[in-house]
Amino acid sequence: MSSVGSFESSGEEFSEDFEVLNQDHFSNSSIELEDIQEAIQGVKRTILETEVSSQARKDLVHKLIRLRIKREDLENRKYFQVLPGELESLGHNFLPADSIKPTRVLFCDECGGTLWHLLQTVYGCKTCSHLVHGHCLNNLRRRCVGAFLNNFDDDEEYGYFDGSLLFRICPELSLAEQNFSCAECDCQFKQFGEARLCDYTGRSYCFNCHWAGLYPSPARIVHNWDFTPQTMSQAALQYINIVNKKPLVNLEQINPSLSAVIQEVGVVARQRKQLLSMKKYLMVCRIAQEERVLTQLQDRQHFVDSAHMYSLQDLLDINTGSLSEYLTAKLAAFQSHITSCVLCVAKSFVCEICIDRTTGRDTLFPFDEMVESCVDCEAVYHRDCFRSVSQCPRCSRKKEKKVEGENLACSVFTVGIN
Repeated sequence: MSSVGSFESSGEEFSEDFEVLNQDHFSNSSIELEDIQEAIQGVKRTILETEVSSQARKDLVHKLIRLRIKREDLENRKYFQVLPGELESLGHNFLPADSIKPTRVLFCDECGGTLWHLLQTVYGCKTCSHLVHGHCLNNLRRRCVGAFLNNFDDDEEYGYFDGSLLFRICPELSLAEQNFSCAECDCQFKQFGEARLCDYTGRSYCFNCHWAGLYPSPARIVHNWDFTPQTMSQAALQYINIVNKKPLVNLEQINPSLSAVIQEVGVVARQRKQLLSMKKYLMVCRIAQEERVLTQLQDRQHFVDSAHMYSLQDLLDINTGSLSEYLTAKLAAFQSHITSCVLCVAKSFVCEICIDRTTGRDTLFPFDEMVESCVDCEAVYHRDCFRSVSQCPRCSRKKEKKVEGENLACSVFTVGIN
């Protein structure tokens, strides 16, 4: 491994690798993804050549982080790139909605008028599905609630629509605190009856910004398991529709007792723990990787990342019972592979407590029913067997071997002294 001095002396090689990197501000028009990727590889190579814990390595790591962030930004910009005929305003990316096939009457989200899509040019935001007349584009009042998805300014304020969910039940703000005006368009209320309360934001809106649309409140679901539809503003409905399937609800943190009170939540929680146990086998199984078994969960990818994160749609599906049926089918498919795969069966366990008293050697998996795993060594036993002993046999055996090894080392040391 070269020293810092040798790193600094290779100025020519360093300048070639990081000609793009040394620029403080990147130009999207001149720098492509390939250039960023090439610079990242150059940084990685040079990091390996620098001395560990040196200031030069720390600086390069910071540069590498900046490059990776920039690469992600460019990839997002490529996804959200402006298309021909696209109009940008207040974070919206409007395109002519030529492919609209409505099953009901649609209304303009700005003026409230009917959208005659066969006779008029109707524009729709490709991010938040905000529909407007062509002549309403110059009078936009509502900022795109999905602007957090394609904006790269870290100082930007998104208010209630920042990519997370509110878990306070209707945090109501009085009309006096709102200066008797609409929370969205600042229209002044002439009388109290003109104000409509949004159960999600807790703010009051005018009739143009609040059409009395109904949707279950995320906060009421998480805290009270209440799925009664509540009135919400149009902006809140659009926003919830965007983040509906994103894993934003950590039940273990927000309401850890919910799984003990609500039976359906407890069932799904146990199924997800079984899923993570099976994931350990499928991740290291060559056959499972070739068959791409885990891709069966690609529509709910967060299920293989943790057992506590849920999306709002997951909670709705738990209430209807469809999520439990979905997981039951997936668990059956995964278990079928693990129990029939030679590589996976080779990683199974045998109960060391009752093995001497049985004629058969039953293989056990952590996701089986009526089994229990040691929290230290993760060995699997029958639940009744494990609870009948005071200590895990495998852990006891490891401790005995450790003590024997220490005693042997001490005896060898004593003989050497004599």
